[in-house]
Amino acid sequence: MTVGQININQRWGQLGINKAPGHFKMDASLGDLSINYNASKSLTVIDIVDINSSPAQLNIDYTKPLEELGFRKFTTLVKDIENQARNNVNESIRRIAREGDRLARIENGGNPTADIARENSYDDYQFGVKAIPSTPPDIGVRVGDVKVDGNFNPCRMDIDIDFSYPRVDGSADTYNIYLKKEPSLDISVDYKG
Repeated sequence: MTVGQININQRWGQLGINKAPGHFKMDASLGDLSINYNASKSLTVIDIVDINSSPAQLNIDYTKPLEELGFRKFTTLVKDIENQARNNVNESIRRIAREGDRLARIENGGNPTADIARENSYDDYQFGVKAIPSTPPDIGVRVGDVKVDGNFNPCRMDIDIDFSYPRVDGSADTYNIYLKKEPSLDISVDYKG
């Protein structure tokens, strides 16, 4: 009986990643205050005016978009890893059971040992890359209060405050992932007789 030698040559593939940074821009303008009064003596309508305003507050919550990109909180990350580990263990048990069933039917012909070795010689990875999250960040603006204090002479005043919300423009980082070097697997059998 001649026994052959199996030669396996493997070359790993390589991925390349190009990253373009995102940007964030915000334009905000001050509010306009308009005072209209109806009085016969315009110089004596207001003695002292004190105007106080607190600035607007911009709140941006990036929690949901960052979790979609893989930047999770510690507790969420632990739960995801736990679920993935449980799924990997269950899949391994199913695979080993299938391989045992194939080896038990060795009398049916074929070479199940070589087939199983070939199937387990490399992993089949599937990649899903998300460069832009599908959920936008939660943006909230709280306008500050404007307080007008003063000593007024009797007259009618109309005070108008015109406020415009800030204009926000931005984009996330973009990634281009490509196959830089293709993997290869060469299997040959040498018979020595």
